[in-house]
Amino acid sequence: MLPKRIILIGASVVFGRVDPEHGGFAGRLKKWHEKKFTPNAVFNLGISSETSTMLLKRLRPEANVRKPDLIIISVGLNDVKTEKSPKNSLQTPLDKFSQNIKKIIRQSKKICDVIFISITPIDEKKTTPLTYQKNSYLFLEDVKKYADITKNICIKERIPHLDVMSKWLSINYKNLLFKDGIHPNSLGHEDIFHKLKKFLENHYTG
Repeated sequence: MLPKRIILIGASVVFGRVDPEHGGFAGRLKKWHEKKFTPNAVFNLGISSETSTMLLKRLRPEANVRKPDLIIISVGLNDVKTEKSPKNSLQTPLDKFSQNIKKIIRQSKKICDVIFISITPIDEKKTTPLTYQKNSYLFLEDVKKYADITKNICIKERIPHLDVMSKWLSINYKNLLFKDGIHPNSLGHEDIFHKLKKFLENHYTG
């Protein structure tokens, strides 16, 4: 049986930015899950521009007050952002990011079940620099590296991991991205939702 109370926590992709009509993949999950059974509840706790450091600070208080049965996490893209020039250091250094992800997972495990969704790939032609922030850059190799770190930590921590990154890299994924080259468009969110729905059904109902 699927968990009744679900929290989704992360940055703007979780929030559903650029897909206001449907609320991103989280909004679609909410509509599907809450329709199945009256006590079901889905809470979207996505905040734009959030890093793993910021998420870690609010995880426990945000989760504890909602008493979830499942926490779904997706974070990392903002950690990979490079400010001012491609030569500058990443917003969250690799070691710090690894520490944050481990702490996020371990804190979540003490509350309830946990699932991690990978960050999604970007269109580097539109992110070097970012179209909406001219002094900031995102590079695909960095994004892939941080996604791989998260995946490996999930394996070691025995946390279910939905690898959207690999699935999108295997197809022509750029048509799933908004014009900024970062955020999934409505079609991209639809794709993530269906992958997540299947993932949950397989994990909880076999």
